[in-house]
Amino acid sequence: MLEPFLSKVLVLSGLIGVLLYLGAYFALQMRLISGTGFLYPLLNLVAAGCVLIDLQRHFNLSSFLIQVSWIAISLAGLARVSYQCRRISLTSEEESFAASKLPTAPRYLVRRLLDAGRWVDLPEGWVLARRGLPFDNLVYVVRGSVACGLEGEPRYVYGADRYLGELTVLSGEPASATCVTASPCRCLLVDADRLRKLAAMDERLRVALEASFFEDVYRKMIEADDTVSTLICELAEARRSSAPRLTLIKSV
Repeated sequence: MLEPFLSKVLVLSGLIGVLLYLGAYFALQMRLISGTGFLYPLLNLVAAGCVLIDLQRHFNLSSFLIQVSWIAISLAGLARVSYQCRRISLTSEEESFAASKLPTAPRYLVRRLLDAGRWVDLPEGWVLARRGLPFDNLVYVVRGSVACGLEGEPRYVYGADRYLGELTVLSGEPASATCVTASPCRCLLVDADRLRKLAAMDERLRVALEASFFEDVYRKMIEADDTVSTLICELAEARRSSAPRLTLIKSV
């Protein structure tokens, strides 16, 4: 009675292993997961273990060696990622940025992003972007405020813990507004070209950035009054349609 049951368990274990192997590889090819994170080697580790259990029914030396090797490689990969995450140090300023904007991203990805940027103190009146020209940098405002709108007619002032250029920096499209510091500012400037290369090379980073950008835009809209909310929607629509001009909305 026990043997048929155990046989079914072993067969099921083998099938689960095959599904995990195929599922992990499919997810990797479809760029649903990253090959440099925890998940991919973990899935392969579990898959190899399941197939190894199934080998108890009909032992095969070649298959056994493949599964053991796969387990060893997966463990090495997990150890590498774990070591990378532990050895990476962030300053208090960088920690605050990571906690606010990339809370779920691995530390090594945060470090990679920060290495593409620089922390700067900017005086009042510093032009960060001009309407019709691409952003040179993704801007994260730590302290101070930035006025954005048409040349000479700012429509909204963004304060601390906000991005600038998040709608167009990854696509390289022109900015829909001119952004000028309205007071002395402390900012993180991430080079746009390097950011696009990093996002293209690492799907996990790209997904984390897009989620962070979406949340930032959402928070801007929630905090804005009706007139400014309409302008933000218009800027986003202008980016999508590549419209050359925006219709100004007069404040009541």
